[in-house]
Amino acid sequence: DELQELLAEYLRSYQNALCVNSEVFPPLRDLLDTFTKNGRVWGIVTNKSEALTWPIIEAAFVRDAVSCVVCGDTLKESKPDPAPVRLACKLLNVAPENTLFVGDDTRDLAAGMAAGTLTASVHYGYGSDDLDEQLVAGSFQIHHASELIAVVKAH
Repeated sequence: DELQELLAEYLRSYQNALCVNSEVFPPLRDLLDTFTKNGRVWGIVTNKSEALTWPIIEAAFVRDAVSCVVCGDTLKESKPDPAPVRLACKLLNVAPENTLFVGDDTRDLAAGMAAGTLTASVHYGYGSDDLDEQLVAGSFQIHHASELIAVVKAH
């Protein structure tokens, strides 16, 4: 019971501070704008619940641009299971092998690889310090947001 109370308190605090000092990395804003202008689709696959995800999307002003959102409570499976990535590909009507799945956490890379996507490991951000070297070796390695633009243009 105490653990449940602490978790609920943590989630309330987290929800109240979701978008404090948060922003889309500037080069990525340009990339997303380019996607929108050129009719390219992109989506978000996160382990966050919908209740925590949509306020961030709204605050980042990408709600009208994002083509699909798969949250941690969309399916019973979550990353590193490939099911959420496969669902996103299906919703986007893009084959996994024609998809670049980008993540800053080992769960992201494992899910993308298991789903059959190309993967890009982001070496800055939330989980980047814990990236599994074996998974990183099979991915495009991104050390600055602008590098992702080059990978997207090449594929």
